[in-house]
Amino acid sequence: MEELKRKVFQFRTAKGDPIMNVALVGGVGAGKSSLISTVASAECGYISRCAPHGAGTKSLTSKFKKYVFGKRGAEAPFHLYDTMGWSSDDWKPEDLSLMSMGYVPNGTDMSRGIRGVERMRKLRSDPTVDDRMHCIVFVVPCECVGNEAYMEHLNTLKDEVFCSDMQPMVVLTKIDEINADMNILEIMASSDLKRLKKELFVLSGVPMNCILPVKNFESEMSVEPEVAVFALKAMYEILNTAATNYRMMSEQ
Repeated sequence: MEELKRKVFQFRTAKGDPIMNVALVGGVGAGKSSLISTVASAECGYISRCAPHGAGTKSLTSKFKKYVFGKRGAEAPFHLYDTMGWSSDDWKPEDLSLMSMGYVPNGTDMSRGIRGVERMRKLRSDPTVDDRMHCIVFVVPCECVGNEAYMEHLNTLKDEVFCSDMQPMVVLTKIDEINADMNILEIMASSDLKRLKKELFVLSGVPMNCILPVKNFESEMSVEPEVAVFALKAMYEILNTAATNYRMMSEQ
């Protein structure tokens, strides 16, 4: 796992070392904040609770918040951005467009909608390539794959990402709930997970090699390598996609 950690937290691209911005988008309770804490746990070797998360019907995250990894002076070359979980139709395609184009600064209150922030003139006026989101990651919990409302909302937002000439990625969370009698390694190799990924591909149109299954640290009190390794593998694929998107944006 140490080699995988190095590849993620010391990720390097062919064209210098830009900071890649990755935004996590999904419904309330999808596991966005948990994923950030899981990645942080994999890095530091103990259970991190850097991104507050829990259960509820309302999003615990209300701000567009940046998370930095690595040590001071030796930061990892990527930032993860947490976003407010959507409920019903409070996330609009134009909100995602403003965010992905870099108009929304870190710390922006999303509880009144990004359009409300725009009216208050708190958005960036002229964002650069480095301000933009270089990868949009949709977070989908296993139980929501067959949820019509969830998938309809995801597809509406996903189409906005494709219109921006970016390849969206999907992180499939809570995979431990697929089969309570299997451990994480058995689930990863199971036909149940393969069927679920195929169903998600059919419903979302996102290619199966862009659907990344993970289990977040939730009840664990110590870092379990067999759990952490899949979060790191997902991050490595996300960073490769972000690097490609960054290069394409820079060449426009």
